[in-house]
Amino acid sequence: MKILDKPINKELEEMLDSYRHLLLKSVNELPDLVSGNLDDNKGDDLEYLKMVMSDPGFTGQAEKYYYYGSKLYLSLVDAFDVSPKSLDLCHQLRKVDAELFSYFNEDNQWHFAARHYYPPGSYMSWHDNRMAYGYNIMFTWSEKGDGSFKYWDNKTEEIIEVPDTPGWSTKVAFYGPCDMSEEDGSFTLTDDSFFHCFSNNDNRFTFAFYTRDESLWKKGIEKI
Repeated sequence: MKILDKPINKELEEMLDSYRHLLLKSVNELPDLVSGNLDDNKGDDLEYLKMVMSDPGFTGQAEKYYYYGSKLYLSLVDAFDVSPKSLDLCHQLRKVDAELFSYFNEDNQWHFAARHYYPPGSYMSWHDNRMAYGYNIMFTWSEKGDGSFKYWDNKTEEIIEVPDTPGWSTKVAFYGPCDMSEEDGSFTLTDDSFFHCFSNNDNRFTFAFYTRDESLWKKGIEKI
């Protein structure tokens, strides 16, 4: 994983800021659309990591989490039981969602990996995105930098902790697939498996994209 040391360009930063402001407004309007539960056991320690890494049935998705995802709000544009104010916010959110996605997806080979708001106390347990593998670009905004992203380094076999910083930061990495048995569907880790997790104690937003084309990924990085 690499943290980009260059600032986000003004056009992209304005889109990201518009998205996070609208997502927060949507959460304040409809606070019950939360994913997961607050739990003291966040699944972000070494013991939990070893457990999921050794589980042949682990599918790669985080099993413990607490966050607000924009997908739930975007789905409300077709609902009939929400207030006009809520519906208007959802339509605005759909507009900025499409604008941000199209910024990278000009070649139609990109996917959204995340567009989430994490309130204080949020977290996501160890996972490796093996079913959505690819070359990833992740933008994170932190209010005070009171949080951290952790990943397992396959070469050194140690947990690397990357503290959040106030404002926007950008991480890029390759999230590799696992080998899957044709006989029983079990998974075996590879050298490219990328286990990661995070937790935070202030307001945090993440917008992430991935493609399976390395050249498009490099092109996307140049557009930041």
